[in-house]
Amino acid sequence: MNLVDKLGPSKVAFETGIPESSLRRWRKNGISKTAKGGRKPAFPEVERELLVWFKDMRNRGYSVTNGTLFNEALKLEDFIGSQSWLNGFKIRSRIVYRRADPLKISSPISTNDLLELHNYALESIVNIDESGLAFDSFNPCTLEFKVPSFLSIHVS
Repeated sequence: MNLVDKLGPSKVAFETGIPESSLRRWRKNGISKTAKGGRKPAFPEVERELLVWFKDMRNRGYSVTNGTLFNEALKLEDFIGSQSWLNGFKIRSRIVYRRADPLKISSPISTNDLLELHNYALESIVNIDESGLAFDSFNPCTLEFKVPSFLSIHVS
């Protein structure tokens, strides 16, 4: 709490992502060492596996949306989730929705990466109109951990 006293709760809240109201309450009442941290996740194993998958996809530069995250969760075990579970998972994992800087967007991924990512057979890929990929037509938003200040996405 020394940092809060030196810099003030607003600046510390902005820098750390901890709500300002929590910092003020802790400074006033002290920090309780017996707190259990709230309700535990209903599917801890699913959440662990999903977090590993999410980290891998983001480390490889792929965009991850709410839909792809939820569909990946449904593939795990006997899991039946909901939108409220997904929102809770994102809060517990400190995952937020971000928009990529257009200047930091990389070139399209290779065909082999596309085949691996979507489990496509090479025979099922065709280009009827023979047009290239338009870089302006994809959605530059993705889910990301709250910490980074920049974002990189591969265009697929």
